[in-house]
Amino acid sequence: MREYLLKVIGAVILYSLGESFLPEGNIKKYSSVVLALLVTLSFLSPFEISTDFKDEIFQTVNTEGEDTFSSEVRGEYEKRIENMILENTGEMAEVETDEDFKITSVYTTESAKEYIINNLGVDKNAVKTR
Repeated sequence: MREYLLKVIGAVILYSLGESFLPEGNIKKYSSVVLALLVTLSFLSPFEISTDFKDEIFQTVNTEGEDTFSSEVRGEYEKRIENMILENTGEMAEVETDEDFKITSVYTTESAKEYIINNLGVDKNAVKTR
């Protein structure tokens, strides 16, 4: 209990000193927020969250968020390339890309093949005709 009170009192003193010595302006506003956060954390220090729980939440949010976002962006990128092929050749195409957005394969007709190779820089082995 003594340690807890010392942490809280120390944080309040740090906040007071920071507020009195910082010049007026944007720096003071941001510093006030940081100092207030420190005081709040010192009040909450007896209530600890399990480290395993925090790690599990971070991994879930980080992994699922990146995969979903990357897949959506890649899907939109593939659709745009397919639309570009359709507009320039009048032929439908199905485009597949890797994680680095490099076109790995294009399924299309023979008449669109030349446009895809010459204008999109796709390797001729990656263009497959139906």
